[in-house]
Amino acid sequence: MDTIVHLLVAHALVVVFLNVLAAQVGLPVPMVPLLVVMGARSMAGEVSVGALFAVAFAACLTPALVRFAARQRSGRPVL
Repeated sequence: MDTIVHLLVAHALVVVFLNVLAAQVGLPVPMVPLLVVMGARSMAGEVSVGALFAVAFAACLTPALVRFAARQRSGRPVL
């Protein structure tokens, strides 16, 4: 169990980005439990709160911008 927590803290930003991105694309991955764990880790001082917010925000915004660009390019609604 300590190994998993150590790996999550060591690669926190990459894990959060990929998890949130996968959830926003539509894959059935549990996003909220990971964000809660990372929030607890940030309160313990192991991960930066601002960096976590920025990475999660970027991961949410990326698929939306891709869909927007595809809509602008094709002129039709894109799901």
